Amino acid sequence: MVSTLNLRAAIVGVVATLVLVAAILLGSRNLAYFDPALVAYLFGCVVACLGAVYRTLDEQGVVISEVSGALCDSSSTIGR
Repeated sequence: MVSTLNLRAAIVGVVATLVLVAAILLGSRNLAYFDPALVAYLFGCVVACLGAVYRTLDEQGVVISEVSGALCDSSSTIGR
């Protein structure tokens, strides 16, 4: 299956990630109270935020297109 990048979902994901990073910087007073041992955890949270937002927005489009295609297909078992 060939998939393409959903540009809208990617942009919203990047914006959400930037908001998360800004909140982290603000909450730690520009990293003054940030524990260096948590750098790996921080990186994981930032990447997870981007992935979760992108996947959520990308899946909504896939689900809608699959349902509308199934409703138009006469051999579909949806609604029987």
